[in-house]
Amino acid sequence: AVWDFTDDDSRESYVSGDIVEEGMWMGFVGQQLPCAAMMIRHGVKRGNASIKQKGVDIVDFWADNSMTVHGFPRTRWKVSPPAGWRTDPIKIRTVCEGMEGMLHAWRILDRQGEFHPAWIQACLTFGDWLVSEQNADGSYYREYSVFTGNATHTGKQISNIPVRFLCRLYDVTRDVRFLNAALAAGEYSYAIEYETGTYIGGVADNPNVRDRSACLIS
Repeated sequence: AVWDFTDDDSRESYVSGDIVEEGMWMGFVGQQLPCAAMMIRHGVKRGNASIKQKGVDIVDFWADNSMTVHGFPRTRWKVSPPAGWRTDPIKIRTVCEGMEGMLHAWRILDRQGEFHPAWIQACLTFGDWLVSEQNADGSYYREYSVFTGNATHTGKQISNIPVRFLCRLYDVTRDVRFLNAALAAGEYSYAIEYETGTYIGGVADNPNVRDRSACLIS
């Protein structure tokens, strides 16, 4: 196939491979932590210590530096000067994808007898936050302020997204709070989406589209 990007110069990087954005996202379009888990898995399976260590370093960075006092982590690190954490609200999709990657990385190495307590503690802290912040109807809001911890977008159509992380955290801990939260979010999503024939995808930065990617985590 021949791709014609002449009408959009910003897409030239798709052809050249040049880096056009140096920001790091733990999930969503960045996938820092899920990619790190894949690197660790590959390193373990192939006996490639270098690839494995690069994955470990990535997870260490997020586990050691991203957590806020509210119980959820910051999700975007800006590399270009001045480097530092982005202060835009955290999106439920971005943070759940990222923390699921951290949990996956922890499980891979835990099974190898290699322990990373900071990783699992960050996952537990975020899991506790999901339990405490869940609305009475089982839903979750779309995004939250890194300054106050309060919801900054009260749309609830993404309430299905935390389910998989909560289920996997329950599988690790057998803490029934995580299972109950997952079930409640699932029941809410089933009622507002499946039973009404309504679906709005989980694009982190656009709340009003029926996207194709979020079906993977629905």
